[in-house]
Amino acid sequence: MINVGGRTLKNVVGYDLTMLFVGSEGTLGVVTKAELKLNPMPPARKTIMAVYDDVAKAGENVFRVLENGVIPNKIELLDNWVINRIEEMMPMGLPKDADAVLLFETDGIPEAVEKETEKIVEIAKKYGATDVRVAKDQAEADKYWLARRAGFAAVFGKAPTVFAEDVTVPRGRIPDLIRKCKELAKKYAVEIVVLGHAGDGNLHPAILTDIKNKDHYDRAVKAMDEIIEGAVELGGVISGEHGIGLEKQKFFRKIENPKVIDLMKGIKALVDPNNIMNPGKIW
Repeated sequence: MINVGGRTLKNVVGYDLTMLFVGSEGTLGVVTKAELKLNPMPPARKTIMAVYDDVAKAGENVFRVLENGVIPNKIELLDNWVINRIEEMMPMGLPKDADAVLLFETDGIPEAVEKETEKIVEIAKKYGATDVRVAKDQAEADKYWLARRAGFAAVFGKAPTVFAEDVTVPRGRIPDLIRKCKELAKKYAVEIVVLGHAGDGNLHPAILTDIKNKDHYDRAVKAMDEIIEGAVELGGVISGEHGIGLEKQKFFRKIENPKVIDLMKGIKALVDPNNIMNPGKIW
């Protein structure tokens, strides 16, 4: 239930108003109270690191695994630049000569985890992985996931200004988006690195630049605009988790049906008639 101006709104017509508020980027209200549901930890889990000599090949492996009926708990991607920056920050034993690595995690009952792990290893080797490592224990697994969590710190620490986006494409088009990033890096002479939640098709292309260097910054802006437009052309969306905010307003207006935007504005006018919640965002 949602409380608005002292009135309680219940879910109507099967639509979850809570999800509406959570997805509104703070333009409808503030969450002041929430119920937390705890689920038991799975009895078993395994972490697999697959190594590739081509980042686009790593992207292809994501949907190859999924099309074989294996649905890991996590699939994360790190490209060569990110791998090497992580190793500079805190050596983890990641393969510095790899063009990319994929990190998989399976969880569930022990028998299922073993079978899924074997299948992931088999598929990765079949579709171009140069090496596949199954973490021998939880300590090794934790090391791999710590490296993934350090990815953004590695990126943001290496440039005065960083554009980090969250475009999302159908998982079968991940290789195409990665190739697009490589082409644009050459076209605009900028550094574009890629990491992200590959299992969702949600990638984080990041461009390293400096807002004080106008020429370089302008080229970086053009490159990122083309990445976002390219994701849409590939059947994707302009945001997988970060939202529209201010930066993506121009793209949102281009890709979204005007009637849908009018509907969203109408809902906001009803719930926030004084426009005090994140004014200026999204539209």
